[in-house]
Amino acid sequence: MGHTRPSTCPNMHPWHTPDATLLAYISTAYRTSTPPMQWQSDACFPGGYISRPAMNPLLRLCEGASPRGAPATMCTASTGSRDLSSATDTNVYSSAAIVAVAGTNGQPIAWFEAALPGGAQAVSRVSVKGWYGTTTPLSVVLLLQGGGRVQVATVTAAENYNWVHTLGSWQVRAGDMVQA
Repeated sequence: MGHTRPSTCPNMHPWHTPDATLLAYISTAYRTSTPPMQWQSDACFPGGYISRPAMNPLLRLCEGASPRGAPATMCTASTGSRDLSSATDTNVYSSAAIVAVAGTNGQPIAWFEAALPGGAQAVSRVSVKGWYGTTTPLSVVLLLQGGGRVQVATVTAAENYNWVHTLGSWQVRAGDMVQA
């Protein structure tokens, strides 16, 4: 069975009946297998899945333009924060400004939360990229289906403009970034 979907990142997933023009680039083991195979994907890791609606439930969520029809109100942040629509737009040149406010203990706290459209879902990869603008570490926290919380990453100014990825297996209802 042949597949005709475009390949933007070779060597990711096996597909039968490789493109004859690519056979020279495919290892002998795959060329001579029955049926012949080639590896391709249009959603490469570490970041290719981010713009795919079926693989990224937060895609354009904070803009109110979610492919899942979810409202922008599913994104919330500490008082005074602005431009939340930029938090999930996949544009590295836009940004949400998350403002620190007095926390319950009097210490400043800044937070951003995005609830998953449709309720709790299985999550296996969490990725964040941004400019954190602070020397205080930010915690990436998942709010679990049963009401618990799990911190899956900590980001600092050292990670500015770099992807931070975490792999795992969680039933998640929302995600938080918290500076405390």
